[in-house]
Amino acid sequence: VNSTPPQTLSCALTNFAPGASYTVHITSTTVFASCAVYNNNASGTVGNENGTLSAHASTTVQCPSLGITKTADATPVSTGSDIGFRVTVSNGGPGTAYGVTISDPLPIGSGISWSIDTQPTQGSCSIVGAQVNCSLGSMTSGQSLFFHVTSHTDATSAGTYPNTATVSATNAPSSQASATIVVLPPNVQVAKAADNAVVNAGADIGFTVTITNPGTSANTGTATGVSVNDPLPAGTGVSWSIDSQSGTACHINGSAPTQTLVCSIATFAPGSTYTVHVTSHTAATSCTQYPNQVSVTAGNQVGTVTASASTSVACPNVSVLKTADNATVSAGDSIGFNVVVSNGNSTGTGTANNVVLNDPLPAGNGVSWSIDHQTAAACTINGSVPTQTLHCVIP
Repeated sequence: VNSTPPQTLSCALTNFAPGASYTVHITSTTVFASCAVYNNNASGTVGNENGTLSAHASTTVQCPSLGITKTADATPVSTGSDIGFRVTVSNGGPGTAYGVTISDPLPIGSGISWSIDTQPTQGSCSIVGAQVNCSLGSMTSGQSLFFHVTSHTDATSAGTYPNTATVSATNAPSSQASATIVVLPPNVQVAKAADNAVVNAGADIGFTVTITNPGTSANTGTATGVSVNDPLPAGTGVSWSIDSQSGTACHINGSAPTQTLVCSIATFAPGSTYTVHVTSHTAATSCTQYPNQVSVTAGNQVGTVTASASTSVACPNVSVLKTADNATVSAGDSIGFNVVVSNGNSTGTGTANNVVLNDPLPAGNGVSWSIDHQTAAACTINGSVPTQTLHCVIP
């Protein structure tokens, strides 16, 4: 056989006795590019025989057709959820693929640790470092094999995880497939507002706490294990209760003066809002400022979010001043008193409600009291001589 193409097998037999046989076998390696039908015609002549001898045979080199797919279990997912990829290799034939291997460098990230939870039914896969290596042996036409990898995530795992796997064989070109998983963090926020900045003693005080997870499922994760902790401010005459909330997630622990609003929300989807309103009565002894801070955490969100608000209870500063018209008068002259009820006007003074004044008026011969003028119609004189009382009600 000559060494350069085209190659020809040449044989020369000088003597070939009756009954003799001569056999020669020729062989060649093949590669993926060799796939074709190979027709072979042999011819020969005999020096002492008329005519030409001939024979024909053919062989076909069949190529494998390796394919690979990679699919993400789900995307996007929320932090704290498991992530995973399924890699499937198939041979569309018609040839058998030899020495099939897979190389799959896995994406890395905070809180990510990959494991193989499903091995292929033929061969095996292992993770070395952050790469899956599989040795699958030979794959016949129509055969398909897959493996599956998975990892937990935590609150710090938010990000994009692209992944490309490559399949190779000794008799076929390599092929690749890619998939990407996006891990989204929640965006839990909290706001706190006082019903009023300042109220008068005796009026109710209250706070509204609003927890939100703004965003959509395309850009925000679902929050899990949302916890609200709100130590409520204490004061004389103050006892907190919940008068409204969006559901049943919140309650108040403890009793006055040590009360805490706590809430537990198992799952909190993007776009969700939860509102709770707490309130307390106040008394004349409740006058002070009531600052309040709420803290919120989520099991799959980094950090703590807080919000603050404050309300004040203002007390009135009522005083009464009484003066005689004259210290001394002559018999036959009128006597009188001027009564002034006032509420101080210094900063932080509250409005006085239901102010009541009782003034038993002095009795004497020829003395009969009457009101000759007043600021409004709040006062009357009750009783008759000699038992008269000035009575005023200022609502």
